[in-house]
Amino acid sequence: PAGAGPAAGIAAGMQHVDAPWVVLLAGDLPYVGGGTVDRLLGAVANGCGAVLVDGHGRRQLLSAAVSSAALRRRLATRPSWRDAAVHELLGALRLREVATSGSEADDVDVPADLPRHHLPAPGAGVPGGVR
Repeated sequence: PAGAGPAAGIAAGMQHVDAPWVVLLAGDLPYVGGGTVDRLLGAVANGCGAVLVDGHGRRQLLSAAVSSAALRRRLATRPSWRDAAVHELLGALRLREVATSGSEADDVDVPADLPRHHLPAPGAGVPGGVR
């Protein structure tokens, strides 16, 4: 739901999931790739899932592989996840920690972050640009 936050987005998306595991990935992580997903899914045994942990020891909850059943149980604890923090949704789950590799946890929050990651500005190379 637009403007409701990522926890509400996860809740909405789970209505369409029939797989036993769901991979949650933030859209502002340009260095997360197939290898990241493979490592997360490879670490999910005997638990609710796995989560990336950055070099500062912070769990990156929007870089996780989570049991769909466990996630549905958490979602059922509230009537709405609108404006809720992701750590309220996922923080109670028993997730195996997986260390980040390279720049996986580096995010792009604002256009000023793009040069630091050697990424093009919005609209760069697109005739007329993107507005």
